[in-house]
Amino acid sequence: MGREQIEELLAIMLPPLLVNDIAIMVLAVVVGIVSTHRVAGPIYRMESDIERVLSGESHARVRLRRGDAFPELADKVNELIERLDDARRS
Repeated sequence: MGREQIEELLAIMLPPLLVNDIAIMVLAVVVGIVSTHRVAGPIYRMESDIERVLSGESHARVRLRRGDAFPELADKVNELIERLDDARRS
């Protein structure tokens, strides 16, 4: 294979490879953003709702979006909030 044939082959193969690489990078960024929001969002939400309870709001409850991480933890936090509300009332 001569130099001209290699250059011709690269000219044919390089653009599709670059497009493929760019598409994979964009997909990786999108998946990364969605994944971090599904984890960081619930943590932020629970923290802010706990702060509301600590400041005296008795009706604060953790509500997560469908598909968010930590639904069991949110349920336990809500149960804890309810028990605190019951203890405050007694």
